[in-house]
Amino acid sequence: PICEVMFLQRYFNGIGSYLRAEILYRLDIDPYLSARSVLENLTTKSCDHHPDILKMCHIISWEVIRLNIPYESYDGVNKCDTDHGVFKAWLQCYNVKGMGNSVDGWGNTMWHSFMYGKGRHSRHAIDIPSKLDGDSMLDGVKP
Repeated sequence: PICEVMFLQRYFNGIGSYLRAEILYRLDIDPYLSARSVLENLTTKSCDHHPDILKMCHIISWEVIRLNIPYESYDGVNKCDTDHGVFKAWLQCYNVKGMGNSVDGWGNTMWHSFMYGKGRHSRHAIDIPSKLDGDSMLDGVKP
């Protein structure tokens, strides 16, 4: 599935849990579609009005950078509630109330629209504790 291939750093360098959820959600791509079906139709003519998955990786990453939130805001010691609020407000899918989630083949939580993940261990966000709550929201994300 594309959600698992997006964790392979040799193909999607720097894309972690929250970025893959936001990218797939904003493109309305079922995270469990085969990677081949998502990637085989890529062209060099993607535009901002109809971005493909590679362009959306770029767009979403730049949106986060433009939030201008210091990495230190999430170090567990100097967490700034204002910065955390800005980041949480930016999120549309990842760890957002009302979104669904399921466990991918790597054992990671995949956040998605409820229309996806049915029959794939799909659970509502409040049904399982998230290891990504609180201070550990950005653990493993390099500044």
